[in-house]
Amino acid sequence: MENLIPGTPLPVIQCQACYSTVQEDDDFCPNCGFPLKAPAEEREAFINNRNLKAFELTEMQKQIKKASNSIFLIGGFTAVLGIILYFVNSDADNSVALLLVNLVLAVIFTGLGFWCQKQPVAAIICALSLYIILWVITIIENPVNIAKGIIIKIVIISYLIKGLTSAFEAQKIKKAHNL
Repeated sequence: MENLIPGTPLPVIQCQACYSTVQEDDDFCPNCGFPLKAPAEEREAFINNRNLKAFELTEMQKQIKKASNSIFLIGGFTAVLGIILYFVNSDADNSVALLLVNLVLAVIFTGLGFWCQKQPVAAIICALSLYIILWVITIIENPVNIAKGIIIKIVIISYLIKGLTSAFEAQKIKKAHNL
């Protein structure tokens, strides 16, 4: 080290875990926290733990994908339902308004489905909240609606909740392990 000219940068090396650039005098990778100067067993344990977390992250991404698909399903179902209600109630004064409301909701749910790919936590919270609000409104309008399609509603809500918990966990893992 005494042969270095003052002010010259230290040699650059790569982290074995995340492959980011680290300085030779770094004890830990500033990007992922990999112990650069630790014994081989400790470095190997760090990499194994990081790989395990990466695997868990891919499993959580599958749950998030199911939630995203549920959001798209809600959007598609809402559009189809709006069209059916329009033709069934075409004589009613509010049939056009009912169609427009359902199509707007379908567009909102479809947009949330696409947003879920970039910001899953926020998108799933919005979709779940909107879905529950709409369900409550239909129950207030006609209490018989609580039983209509209850199994489908429970399945959709469970996919959204599983996706939301997975999105929270994925966010934690990404932050903790810089994946």
